[in-house]
Amino acid sequence: EILFNLATERMGGIHLPVRIRIVGSKASPLELVIAANSKGPVLTFSDEPNNPKPDWTPELDFGKTPVLVNTSRKLFVHNNSFIPAEFKTFISGKESSFGVDVRET
Repeated sequence: EILFNLATERMGGIHLPVRIRIVGSKASPLELVIAANSKGPVLTFSDEPNNPKPDWTPELDFGKTPVLVNTSRKLFVHNNSFIPAEFKTFISGKESSFGVDVRET
């Protein structure tokens, strides 16, 4: 049994030729092609900076909040792949009093 691990840096189809030579054998190396379809990026969300939670449903509960007082909650986006993830944040409604501040850490 031979175990292959593959980490890709781009999305799409990949074909990787592999040769396996058996030490001490005079036979030609065995040849095979590893075929894969790379998917990504893989994003998870959490309410903590260093604790991605794969099964966590992104929800920010502000509970009872006094009027005219700025209140904030943090949502952390974790990219668990080598492929960069582009995303946009927005608040529905053109006249909204609410806002989103995106910062990379």
